[in-house]
Amino acid sequence: MNLNLLGNAVLRCLKRSNAGCVAFHQSATWHTLLWAVVAAMLSIPTAARAARDTAAGREILFLVAARDFDFQEYRLTGEALIRMGCAVKVASTETTAAIATNDTAIKPDIELSAVDPARYEALIVVGGVGSVLYWDDSAALALLRGFAGTSGHVIGAIGIGPLVLAKAGLLKGRTAAVYNDPAAAKILADNGAKFSFRDVVADGQFITANGSDAADKFTLAIVKRLETGK
Repeated sequence: MNLNLLGNAVLRCLKRSNAGCVAFHQSATWHTLLWAVVAAMLSIPTAARAARDTAAGREILFLVAARDFDFQEYRLTGEALIRMGCAVKVASTETTAAIATNDTAIKPDIELSAVDPARYEALIVVGGVGSVLYWDDSAALALLRGFAGTSGHVIGAIGIGPLVLAKAGLLKGRTAAVYNDPAAAKILADNGAKFSFRDVVADGQFITANGSDAADKFTLAIVKRLETGK
C-alpha cells in the first residue's frame, strides 16, 4: 500500500473536519508523524494477527462432561479459537444434550468412542464438577492417552480439567496449572505432577489453565504450541 497516498487521504479528512488547522496539517512535522503512525499500523503484525494466521483451518476437539461441565470455560475458549479461524467440535459420552453447571445445554458433535485422534490437532478438556466422571472413564482416558501418543498433537485442560489428565497418567513429572484449590493441587501431586500458581502452564504438549479468567492466555498458548511445537 502507498503510504503517501494514504497519509494524504487522512490529511484531507482532517482538513475538512478542522479548516482552521490547515497550516499545522501541512507542516513537515505533522506529515512525518502521521506517516510514521500509518507505517507502524501496516507493517508491525500484532500477536493476535499472527495467532489467527497460525490457527486458521485447524480442527480442535473439546471434551465436555454430559452433565455439569463449566460453560464459561467452554464458551470463552471456544469463541477465542473460532475467532482465530479454528474449526471447533465437541465430544462427550453421548450426542444428546450436554448440560452445563449453569443449565445451558449444548449438543455434542461426536461420541467419545467414535473420535479419530488423527483428525484433530488439539484436544481440550473442559472442567466443571462433571469432569470428575472422566477420572475413571476408560474410553475418555484411552482417548487422552492416544492423543498424547500422536506426534504434534496438543492437549489442553482448563479449570479442574487438568485432573483428568493427571488421572490418565499424562502429567507425571510435569508442571500444571489447575483450579486454585488445595484438594486439586493434592490430586496433581498424588499423580506425580507439580502444581503451579500460574494462570497458564505449557509443559511439553500439555497446556493447562486454572479457569475461565485465563481463557484468552490459554488459547494463545495452545495456538503457539501448534505453530512452534514448543
